Amino acid sequence: MNKIVVGLVMLAMTVTNPAIANTANDEQAVRKVIADYGDAWNKHDPDAILALFTDDADWVNVAGSWWHGQAEHRRGTTWVHEHVFKNAHGHIGAVVVRFSTQDTAVAIFTHDVENFVLPDGTRNPGGNHRLSFFLVKHEGRWLITSGQNTEIKPEALDPSKQ
Repeated sequence: MNKIVVGLVMLAMTVTNPAIANTANDEQAVRKVIADYGDAWNKHDPDAILALFTDDADWVNVAGSWWHGQAEHRRGTTWVHEHVFKNAHGHIGAVVVRFSTQDTAVAIFTHDVENFVLPDGTRNPGGNHRLSFFLVKHEGRWLITSGQNTEIKPEALDPSKQ
């Protein structure tokens, strides 16, 4: 009898707890933000990219530049897509989503970029990157409030694994 009561209580908590009940829908929505980011990135469309971010979002690019807020983010995103990534194509790889709270999530994913030109004019055949996004649910919509881009360097040794 106790097992039945405990089971019913657990079921009721799952059905009534929005943090648990909406996880699948929220995860799908967060994954859509990541997919939309990839699509906007490949169209080199700063407006579409920035529409996925909060107005006060922070972005740290692969070179370590820190852009805070829409104006800086727009300036930087526009410049890199007009100069560095103008003809580049990216591919979103594996995505991992974790919810810190009911209204916050972390998404970590790979973004492989093909053939781009560095600011000094050097052609780069492309590279693999790992992006981390911190997202917030604002008025029912998931938005990126912070992002970080890191180049994956397979030849770099991880001393913790030696």
